[in-house]
Amino acid sequence: MLDSISELVKTVKDRDEVEISERLYFQMLECLPPVDMGSNYFIFQEGDGDRILFEKKCGSHFATMLGGVILNRDFSIGIRFSREHLKSGFKIVHIFRTDYDSGIVDPGLHTDKCFQCVSEMADFINDAI
Repeated sequence: MLDSISELVKTVKDRDEVEISERLYFQMLECLPPVDMGSNYFIFQEGDGDRILFEKKCGSHFATMLGGVILNRDFSIGIRFSREHLKSGFKIVHIFRTDYDSGIVDPGLHTDKCFQCVSEMADFINDAI
């Protein structure tokens, strides 16, 4: 069970669902107003950053990555990713250059492939460059 934001950030991108403490659940709820909220869940997102679903189920608390942005090793290319359903894989929504002066990103980097975790997507983009 995770109990800190740093643990959550390291772990949530590579697992479908991670169990978190009640303390962390309420800490994230109090950070910012939720993007969406119901009686047993809320969605956290700061600006264009990671979009994370926080849920209460059967007396436990969980976090699930819904979408976000990752950068390649040299920070020159960014990828916006998301998933359609909680149990589906991640898809690349948009690929962009971070310096904005380098022109268009290589069209060969775009793919319809579905990735099971964010690190698999990061490996794909780093290997392709």
